[in-house]
Amino acid sequence: MIAISTYRDRAVAVYGLGRTGLSAARALISGGARVLVWDDDPNRRRDAVALGAVAAAPSAETWEGIAALVLSPGIPLTHPKPHMVVGLADRLGAEVLGDVELFARTRPEAAVAAITGTNGKSTTTSLLEHILSTAGRAVEAGANLGRPVLDFDVLNAAGAYALELSSYQIDLTTGLRPQAVALLNISPDHLDRHGGMDGYIAAKRRLLEMAGADATLVLGSDDEWSAQVCREMRAAGRKVVEIAVGRQLEDGLFVQAGRLYRAGGSEPVADLNGIETLRGAHNWQNAAVAFAMAEALGLTPAQIVPSLRDYPGLPHRMEVVARQGDILFVNDSKATNAEAAAHALAAYD
Repeated sequence: MIAISTYRDRAVAVYGLGRTGLSAARALISGGARVLVWDDDPNRRRDAVALGAVAAAPSAETWEGIAALVLSPGIPLTHPKPHMVVGLADRLGAEVLGDVELFARTRPEAAVAAITGTNGKSTTTSLLEHILSTAGRAVEAGANLGRPVLDFDVLNAAGAYALELSSYQIDLTTGLRPQAVALLNISPDHLDRHGGMDGYIAAKRRLLEMAGADATLVLGSDDEWSAQVCREMRAAGRKVVEIAVGRQLEDGLFVQAGRLYRAGGSEPVADLNGIETLRGAHNWQNAAVAFAMAEALGLTPAQIVPSLRDYPGLPHRMEVVARQGDILFVNDSKATNAEAAAHALAAYD
């Protein structure tokens, strides 16, 4: 666990007590804060109280004096309209933030790799974790995927954190300074929570803008929205590694016929054909992004390529669960939108 001592001896409200909310409450209590919690589920409130928090329904009286509100990413911050607790925090003069921002304020010694995009985030994050751990690096992976960030172990400068970040989490984060950032792709999603497509793109883009000038930006460019972001980041002088599938690039990494090439090179860096857990063009993009991020974190191709072939994959993501004769049964129940499902279907004849 990463203890948060920023609010020692001060009151902090945590609203929404799912995995991230309970994790944040635990980290704040461990760091000496007085934590007020609320969730509509009384069982979740009971779990937080057992950690040492105080259950307090949100009101100006019960939350008076709070220094911050830690908001669950599933609760509306701005759209369709701010949740009532966001307005309450504003009236009380308390900042609103998420658990990823609390993590960022610990200024971790280990390198941070942050991954976002509409589709492919989880596979890319878990693949990067697999590559780093196979190479002998201490690595903690999670955030939107699996473990909340404040449940991570504290790593020293030789380690790395791999964070899958949703647009909701990015909205609640201002101070993250990752050494490597990936934007895989953009397609319409969560538009109600961002006020339309422009707001959704702006949320994804903010993660790139938070990163320092020396950070490596690994940017997919196979859709027009991501391609535009890529062009703008290059024009701003940022350090960009462009990723494409099915077409050659003048600069960056691209995949053709399942083979990963570095722009300007005639021989493939890696052959992705036959890797069942990285099947299909969308997974080739995921693999190329993970490769580029691993290089940005100091690994060599000789360390990266072998671990691509023994990547175990994730449950419920193009997971082969059975074979009966010539029929293959694939569990892709984690596809969260039509675009993701279409890419999975396109990976098969």
